[in-house]
Amino acid sequence: MFDTDTSNNFIEINNSSVSGGRALLLGFDYGLSSRWSLGGFVSTQRRHGSTEFSYEDQSSSIQTETVKFNLRRNSIGFTPKLHYGNKERFDLYSGVRLGWLFWVNSIESESGKFDLFDDIITSRPFFGLTAFGARVYPTENIGLNFELNLGAPNIIGFGAVVKLP
Repeated sequence: MFDTDTSNNFIEINNSSVSGGRALLLGFDYGLSSRWSLGGFVSTQRRHGSTEFSYEDQSSSIQTETVKFNLRRNSIGFTPKLHYGNKERFDLYSGVRLGWLFWVNSIESESGKFDLFDDIITSRPFFGLTAFGARVYPTENIGLNFELNLGAPNIIGFGAVVKLP
């Protein structure tokens, strides 16, 4: 059985390796008028890696352990947007993002003493700002978009757009 007492003294982290991908987002917008839309989205982003950490155990001995982790940051939210400079095949907009951010994680630790992620891996509400967004439609219903955001789940976004009749 693993000892889950986390009161031992943490000493240092060495040889860390972290990798992962970009945030993947799926969203929609519903036009309320030519100037306003209301949308929603879900997103996910994965990080995985390993690290060595050292700690002082209850008998004052220095212990070193390799920990492997898989972290997934998910979010769900809605996005009211203000559209300006609209043309038939070109759309500029700004807006806000309101939602909930939550983590799913798997941490492999022999001692159970690695708790470095405990403070940052929490579920919480979030607020973000879409400072600038643009959509370009090369065809009548298929387009591309770009967004510059402040806050979760991404800062710069590129994507494809499908306009439904």
